Amino acid sequence: MKWSDLIWQKRVSGSILFARLSFGDTYELSIVQELNEAGLYEVAIFQDGNFIQLPGIHPESDELLDDVLRFQTREEVVGIVRKLESITGESPQNVYE
Repeated sequence: MKWSDLIWQKRVSGSILFARLSFGDTYELSIVQELNEAGLYEVAIFQDGNFIQLPGIHPESDELLDDVLRFQTREEVVGIVRKLESITGESPQNVYE
């Protein structure tokens, strides 16, 4: 999937763009444009509707870390998409709300 394949939607407020991708029936990736941070995004991974952290995507730490990865560049988001493709063996599909 290329960045241009993402289908962006607007939040109810109308000022924040977001996209959701599904990887088969198990994983979803939420991508949200950072407010007042042009070109940066926050991402979260869901498994069966619950936030999860995955090795190789989330930083490894003994401390409890946030499930949401903030201030990701476009390249970092594409890297996360590629890792989820590799983990699942599934091509991402846009999810519409």
